[in-house]
Amino acid sequence: PYWSVIWPILVGNMAHITCPSQPEKKTCFCNLTAKRIFMFAKIYNFARRKDKLAMANVRYNNREELRRRVVRASGEMFFRNGIRQVKMDDIASKLSISKRTLYEIFANKEELLHALFDEVDEQQRRKRMKMSQDKHDVIEIVVGFYRMQTEELMSASPAFFADLSKYPSLVDMMRQRRKQQDEMYMAFMERGVSEGMFRTDVNYSILHDISTAAGEAVMTSGMYETYSLEEIFRNILLILLRGICTEAGIRRLDELLAQI
Repeated sequence: PYWSVIWPILVGNMAHITCPSQPEKKTCFCNLTAKRIFMFAKIYNFARRKDKLAMANVRYNNREELRRRVVRASGEMFFRNGIRQVKMDDIASKLSISKRTLYEIFANKEELLHALFDEVDEQQRRKRMKMSQDKHDVIEIVVGFYRMQTEELMSASPAFFADLSKYPSLVDMMRQRRKQQDEMYMAFMERGVSEGMFRTDVNYSILHDISTAAGEAVMTSGMYETYSLEEIFRNILLILLRGICTEAGIRRLDELLAQI
C-alpha cells in the first residue's frame, strides 16, 4: 500500500531524467535533490514500519488463537486418555501443526497443563459468579455447582487424576489457589447462615480443612478407580453439606437432590 504514496515521487523525478524536450535535465539519478531523497526515505521507512506492525499484529492474533486451540484440544485429550498417555506429538498432529510450532508456544507438557488449569479455573470462576446471580439461595448454588462438576468430570479418565500427582508444581498451584479462595468460602458460609440454611454452631474453618483433606484423599487414594466421581461427590455432598444445614436447609437440599 505504501507504493501508492512513493510512486509519484519516483515518477516525478524520473520524468526529469528522461524528458527529451529538456535535455539539460536528461542526466541521471543525481538530479534527485537531497530534499526529495530525504522525503522518499522518510515516507518509505514509515510505510514499511506501519506494514510490519500490521503483519506483527496479525501474527500475534493468530498465535493467541492457536494457543487457545492447543489448550482446548490438549484438555480434551488429557481428560479422555490421561496425561502420560498423550504426547506432544499427538497434540500437534490433532491440530495439524508442526511439533516445532507447538514447542514455540509451550516449552513442555507441564507448562501446557498450567495453562489448561488457568483456563479451567477462569471458566469455573465465571460459572460460580453466574450461579450466584441466578440462583436464589446457597443450597441451590451448591447443588448447581455439584451438577456442573459432575457433568464436566463424567468423561474424565481415572488415569487423568492419577497422572496429576506426577506434576508437583501443578499440585502446589492448585493448593495455593484453594488458599486464595478462603475468603470467598467464608463469605459464602456466612451468607448461608444469614439465609437460615446453615447452622450457627459450626466452626466453618474446621469444615474447610476437613473438606480439603477429603478432596485430597479422594485423589491420592485412587478412590476414583473403584467408584464413579458422581457417586463420590454425591456422598461428600450428603455428608458435609447436610451436616451443616438447618431444618430448612435440609428440606431445600432434599427437594433439589430429588430433581437430579
